[in-house]
Amino acid sequence: MIRWFLSTRVGRCLFVAFSMVSVVALAYLRGKSEGRKQEEIQHVRRRVEAMREANEVRDDVQSRSDSDVRDDLSRWMRDND
Repeated sequence: MIRWFLSTRVGRCLFVAFSMVSVVALAYLRGKSEGRKQEEIQHVRRRVEAMREANEVRDDVQSRSDSDVRDDLSRWMRDND
C-alpha cells in the first residue's frame, strides 16, 4: 500500500504536503517553547533585580539613625489630625 501511495502522483503530492505541514507545525511549536523559556528567564531576572533593590533599600534604612528615618517618613506619612 505504501509503495502504491508513493508511486502515484496524488500520493507523492499528499506526502510532500504532509511533510511541509509537519515541518511548519514543529517549527511553530519549537518557537513557542523557546519564547516561553525566554519569558521565564526574563521573569527570574526581574525578580532578582527587585530583590537586589529591596536589599539595598533595607541596608540603607538600617544604616541610618532612627531620627533620620523618622524625618524621612514624616514627609510621606499623614498625621491623624
